[in-house]
Amino acid sequence: KEQLSAKLQEEEFSCNYAWSALELHVMQQELIGSDWELSRGSEVFSDGDVMCVLLRASRQKDTGRSTLIVNVRWGLGSRLRALSSAILLAKATMRWFVVVWTPDRHCEAELQDVLDTAAIPGVTVLKSVDSFERRMVKTKGWDTWNVLDGIVSNNKYTLDEDRHVYISSQKSLSLSPLWSYQADNVLLRQLVNHVSAQVAEIVETLQSSTALSSGKSVVGVHVRMQQDVFGEIGSKDEQLLQAVPFRISCDWSHLLHTLESKFADDTMSDKVLFVVSDDDRAIEGLSNAFPGHVVAFKSNLRCFSRKVQCVQQAMASIVLLSQSKEIIGSKWSAMSEVAIRAGGHPFQFGCELPEGNPWDLSSGKNALISQV
Repeated sequence: KEQLSAKLQEEEFSCNYAWSALELHVMQQELIGSDWELSRGSEVFSDGDVMCVLLRASRQKDTGRSTLIVNVRWGLGSRLRALSSAILLAKATMRWFVVVWTPDRHCEAELQDVLDTAAIPGVTVLKSVDSFERRMVKTKGWDTWNVLDGIVSNNKYTLDEDRHVYISSQKSLSLSPLWSYQADNVLLRQLVNHVSAQVAEIVETLQSSTALSSGKSVVGVHVRMQQDVFGEIGSKDEQLLQAVPFRISCDWSHLLHTLESKFADDTMSDKVLFVVSDDDRAIEGLSNAFPGHVVAFKSNLRCFSRKVQCVQQAMASIVLLSQSKEIIGSKWSAMSEVAIRAGGHPFQFGCELPEGNPWDLSSGKNALISQV
């Protein structure tokens, strides 16, 4: 028990640990008598990492540190921007940091499939919080920020020194007074520069086998235009329909107008376009418009689903886009946003509203769904 107590007080200790049967038993006994009010049959006791997180948080008085847990949601880009901003807040308030990264239909990959977690010293990664998420609202000493649904404790994005916080978010935590765009971009860049071995191999393979290694100036182009929002993630959730107008507005033909006007003075000779898209038509169309200047994943290797290999390819695409000297992105795309912010290079969006503009894109999500 004393050895376990000392371990939990180590500043860079991660709860992702090979727990012995004795340690699991000791943690279970301590949690039964804690503020969590857990019964002996609780499903929490089947996961040593979860028990460690709860026990360490309950020992705040001993460690002198509060806890920040972030549950990152939705797709890869959304998760990365929520993750970097949560790291920023944890650092700013010297909190112990835990990330919940649950593989689901939006992103089937685990965190370690895309990132090297060594880039986040001492981080604990949990795959699920189903066993204790609801308890947090009722447990004293905890605040909750459900950014996803706009429900925040006390209606304020503040971090009280003596309280823990549990955050569920799909975007940057910019409403916190501690958040900084520049500082968040630095952390986002660090994440993008520390990818998993599998992602690094994808990046290296494409770089070494294409004109990306030719020394020419690379312009990154990201086209987010797939309108089959239900088929994309295998869900009939009507909330997904609000993405349709934005996808149509970012059709490759609109980005083509941007590129043609940008390179009208015959400046393409020393440039390579690295094109990433969720639709083959964009890659084929831009390849025909700029023959010999487009680099993309080979057609038999392109991957558009949310399966692990596809998410890893998307992470590799973010890395390569961020390394481009300039980015032409898709507005309203989390992937474009992450690549642009991590790269720090000049950028612009190539999206245009369709002729006649049938949608009011500034309207609320319910009104937009109705319009679609």
